[in-house]
Amino acid sequence: MEQLTPLINALKRYWKADLRRLTFLAALVMALVTARTTSGPRLALSLGSIASPDPRSAYRRFQRFLAWPGLDGEGYARFIFALLRPQGLLLVMDRTEWELGKSKVNLLMLAFLYQGLAVPLFWSFLPHDGNSSTPERIALMERALAFLRAHFPHLRVEGFLADREFIGEAWFRYLEEKGIPRCILIKANTRMWRLGSGPRAWELFASLKVGESRVPRRRYWVYGRRMWVVGLRLGVREWLIVATDLDPHRVLEVYGLRWGIERLFGALKGRGFDLEATHVTRGERLSRLLVPLSLAFVWAFRTGLVLHRVRPVRPKKHGRLGQSLFRAGLDLLTLWALALWGAGGGRRGSPLGLCPMEVLTCT
Repeated sequence: MEQLTPLINALKRYWKADLRRLTFLAALVMALVTARTTSGPRLALSLGSIASPDPRSAYRRFQRFLAWPGLDGEGYARFIFALLRPQGLLLVMDRTEWELGKSKVNLLMLAFLYQGLAVPLFWSFLPHDGNSSTPERIALMERALAFLRAHFPHLRVEGFLADREFIGEAWFRYLEEKGIPRCILIKANTRMWRLGSGPRAWELFASLKVGESRVPRRRYWVYGRRMWVVGLRLGVREWLIVATDLDPHRVLEVYGLRWGIERLFGALKGRGFDLEATHVTRGERLSRLLVPLSLAFVWAFRTGLVLHRVRPVRPKKHGRLGQSLFRAGLDLLTLWALALWGAGGGRRGSPLGLCPMEVLTCT
């Protein structure tokens, strides 16, 4: 267990808890990296080699751990900001859902973009399926803004990215009142009006050829707010239309960064930690499970960044280096953890030239 000491000492700065719980949190992060799943029984096998000699005991401890109210997102957020030290925040919000038997799990995520990937910031599990409501989005954003005011008042929110689910007059007004620049995909049939009728969004770009884009000469009223509307024609009857307060000549490039949260969901789910394998369905327990899961995700991604400086990682065929860095980092951490606690006999070296534990603890 002494191998976990650096991480335990780092966690002490952000969670007020007894040593037993912090030790289990550190062990759970390590088990997620080793097992690459959120399935309780499979996690218990990894925990059995790290935190407890008996997997059955480890599984019971895991279940009790998810009932700990002190495992909050604010401690996680403080840890991540101290670790990554972002200079400005480009926020992105999205939602993902999956089914577990007859139960549906609906996750609303607010993240910030960092080196091509979205990093979890705050989240909530919705008590219904389908789209989020404006009050639910506002509650999540207010939680993030209150956190920033309390702990990182110097950090400025430089923009907010979202797809066409996150529209509406009340939502657009809220973001404007908070001084958060918007870059949001809108539906092609959205009316560009305030009083009376006006053109639909697609009509502004009907003359474009496929692959062409245009920035109109003036702003339009979009959901009661005056904004730039930039369009790109994707097909015969398909457009990508973005309403924004940012520089309209760069907005399509900026909006493309929103894909980072899709890659985040892929990393948390099938391409990384298999979040859908968990049998936990209660929202408050799922929220607590996401704390060690997000710590493991950031550890893998940051390890990939360090590895890239030592031995450049080739991007995937689609060119998304961020996803490649996450997978490279996760592969390295898994091999290191298996060598440390498995048949490798405790070998600590790595191609990084430092213990991978230091990548997550050098705050």
